[in-house]
Amino acid sequence: MIFVYFQGTLSAAISTNVGSAAFLTDSGALFSGRSGEGSTFSFSSGTAATTQYTSLDVTMISDLDATPPWGGVGLVNVQGLPEGTKCEFNGVTQRLTRDAWGELSAWWLPSGVTGATESIRIYNDVNGSHSIAPGATVYAGQIFAGRVLSLPTLVYDNPPASDLQDPTAFQRSAGGQLRQLMRYPFDLVTAKLGRFSTSDYSGGSLSSIVSGANPAGVIDLRTFRRILSTTPVCAVCDVPSAGQGDGSGTPRYSQAWLTRNMMLARPMSIGQIAHDQAPKWSWGPVQFQRAS
Repeated sequence: MIFVYFQGTLSAAISTNVGSAAFLTDSGALFSGRSGEGSTFSFSSGTAATTQYTSLDVTMISDLDATPPWGGVGLVNVQGLPEGTKCEFNGVTQRLTRDAWGELSAWWLPSGVTGATESIRIYNDVNGSHSIAPGATVYAGQIFAGRVLSLPTLVYDNPPASDLQDPTAFQRSAGGQLRQLMRYPFDLVTAKLGRFSTSDYSGGSLSSIVSGANPAGVIDLRTFRRILSTTPVCAVCDVPSAGQGDGSGTPRYSQAWLTRNMMLARPMSIGQIAHDQAPKWSWGPVQFQRAS
């Protein structure tokens, strides 16, 4: 399972290479922790061309790192632009991809990108065609960025699962009838993680779990779990590829699967760390709810 985690503040400005662009609503809503409470902005008003772009310039102040790392970056729930729109971060191109929830998003796992301000460029390039009207109104649900960390999932011991929950499904209407349709169900993903050594569990600098920090470092499970439990939002990917690896311990990731399955989330159940297969430990089940 892949985690993007962050503690601190994010803010955004907007710019363009031709014409003008502006936020039409409060840009702070891009960082509210809910993909349904984002911000609208006008796309570049310049002459339509595949080289035309609007840039969301994001500034990060991290409580975890003096110079923040951009280990994972997400542009979530974009509306007003077509699927296939070219987006770029640090020179790497992704195209807006529709996930199972129906939201258009783009995610990156950059390598070695650090600093206070970085930009997400949205190009007037829809699979090679400049079909976005200059000055169009665009909505972005959230921008999220932070450290990235990967932990192994126990596939056969308490297998990972995905569920839909709807708190209104069994409430009765004023006439006493059960509601016929679910209102707005939310995703829940559950997984058990492991196995981990005692040093990984609580060894601090003796842990082998790469933290994604800047400068590079390690983190133990107790510390990571505490950060997640006190963070308003994170991102998780429970299915980062079509396979389960080659058994070597080296994970295999597919960018296409990451983009489709990365979920802006918050922990619903942080799970316990148990010494359940001595000398190894496991963590979970942990459960995350989509931050919609």
